[in-house]
Amino acid sequence: MKVMGTSTYSISSLSRRGFLLGAGATTAVAALSACGANERSAQTAGSVTPTKGGTLTILASDTDINWDPGRSQGMAVTSLALVHRRLISWQIVKGKEAKVVPDLATDTGKASDGGRTWTFTLKDGLVAEDGSSITSTQIRHGVERTFTASLAGGLGYHKTLLAETSGYTGPYKGKHLKSIETPDDKTIVFHLKAPFGDWPWIVSMPAFAPVPLSDNPTTYTRKPVASGPYRVAEYKQGVAATLKRNPKWTPSSDEVRTALPDTIVFSLGQDSPVVAQRLISDSGNDRNAFGAEMVPPAQLPQVTSNLQAKSRLAVGSAGPLQYLAINVEARQRRQGAPGHRLCGGSQGRNNRSGRRDRCSPSDDVHHSWHLRTPGIQPVP
Repeated sequence: MKVMGTSTYSISSLSRRGFLLGAGATTAVAALSACGANERSAQTAGSVTPTKGGTLTILASDTDINWDPGRSQGMAVTSLALVHRRLISWQIVKGKEAKVVPDLATDTGKASDGGRTWTFTLKDGLVAEDGSSITSTQIRHGVERTFTASLAGGLGYHKTLLAETSGYTGPYKGKHLKSIETPDDKTIVFHLKAPFGDWPWIVSMPAFAPVPLSDNPTTYTRKPVASGPYRVAEYKQGVAATLKRNPKWTPSSDEVRTALPDTIVFSLGQDSPVVAQRLISDSGNDRNAFGAEMVPPAQLPQVTSNLQAKSRLAVGSAGPLQYLAINVEARQRRQGAPGHRLCGGSQGRNNRSGRRDRCSPSDDVHHSWHLRTPGIQPVP
């Protein structure tokens, strides 16, 4: 649950599309959060029509923001999408199924070879923040650099799906993936190991944002070249990140972002209870702000008992799936075996006497955390 301000950019007073107009991303709360998709509470304070201009402030407890798409786990509905466009984006409308829509590409891709090959064509006239044309080779470079060891940690679905990736370590020594072709500046072709019908969902991920071939992987997170409606104008780690308009972005080429605020400020290192209290009070500049964190449990009664604050409370109905993975077959097969135990690691663990318990990988029980993009099926 999150509490928002009540200005022009108030989530509580806008439809899901309305907040898109205000913040320039694709969903309400998730548009400027790390992951997940939260829906606005049905209780609202009224109707507000978004207008262009002004400053939107996001109060966040994080002390750092990564702007490098290669190291990002940000989906198409996160703050990274304000700076970086991808081949494909998402369209999310309350009450309807999420679907993929073109972003830099002209359509959601054309499949051939039984679903093993996917071809995308870039829109005309796409220009990056530095004035250079956005090309298919920049998209390829963005994907290839994710195989570099120093850029580990980003979403990596594509690494298991693309063909001929074994041993590949990135493009910085002049090598390219054979499974990605760029026959011209506007065309990019992906060859997969096996048919995969949800490949358009994969190319909506941050790895498929254009990156200049001359990038420095060490410093790019601080000095990214924007393809979206905003550029990183100023960054002070632990203090604030300020986004300003990218004058090279064209609204006519972008059916997802509308980018109404002139400036977006991420106020970093904020204490969650303090943020919640500020938004409940709803005064001064906080009327143009919202919290990127959940409302602390101790303050929920204060919010729900305050009708004005409650009307600005966003309640999520979806998010990550947490589950306990138990190998039932192994337990049934060895039921009643003397000394049988379920162990926490495939190599065993130390018991109280200091000896090493031996466990088979098939005996493992472990807690798992998984966030699956809508439309993506698990890869065997």
